Amino acid sequence: MGETFASGKQIITDIFNEGIKNMMIEKGDKCKSPDELANEFPMQFIDHTKEEPIRIIQQARDMGAYLHIGYFRESGSSTRYRDDRLKRPATFSKPCEIVCMRGEIFAWKKDGFHAIQLLEPEGGQWIEQELVADCQPFLRDK
Repeated sequence: MGETFASGKQIITDIFNEGIKNMMIEKGDKCKSPDELANEFPMQFIDHTKEEPIRIIQQARDMGAYLHIGYFRESGSSTRYRDDRLKRPATFSKPCEIVCMRGEIFAWKKDGFHAIQLLEPEGGQWIEQELVADCQPFLRDK
């Protein structure tokens, strides 16, 4: 009885997961701009100290997958510019918001600098990027 229940549960879970996967691909296929994709797909924040955002972006581009991520390109000790009564392990700077759709990469930029649309919605725009595969891969305006 236990094995039958477990296998039935797994079959239903697999069907549900496949349905969600297909639904998200269809949602991405309907998007006509990076802005639409950013509104349809919630932004996933990436911890740049544990994962390499550029590798995730490269994988999404190569697969033609839909991606909406945010990350900070730099972090450091918070020993400066804070009230010492508050214990914070790090500060983060140089935010980035990236959307990948159909093999293309777009970054939200304001005044020519990477930004996060949630924090700076006015005056920014999606700029197409290209991935430069140098010693250390990076993004630049296309």
